[in-house]
Amino acid sequence: MIVDRNKKNEAYIRASSHFLTDEYPANWQDMAEEELLKFIEENQWHHFEGCDPEYVWEHIENLAQDFINFASKAETIGIKPTTLGELTFLDDETIKKLQDYSKI
Repeated sequence: MIVDRNKKNEAYIRASSHFLTDEYPANWQDMAEEELLKFIEENQWHHFEGCDPEYVWEHIENLAQDFINFASKAETIGIKPTTLGELTFLDDETIKKLQDYSKI
């Protein structure tokens, strides 16, 4: 699966907002690993406070990959979102198609 760099970046930023008080900055991919881990440690959502930043990073990566996979499934059935945010406004028929596709 080939993933557009912008969609991958958006997926990671969106995913980070589920685990951090401040989402990843737009340039997160350019940050050194230590810098990113420090950012995660300083911005952990209260349920993750005190957790190892690498543990939180793994959660962010897993959710981002889920976002990317969902977008890829949408593209398989003919939906070509320019942003992941567009996928949050799908009609019932399209959601059913995605659910049916996921069962294959």
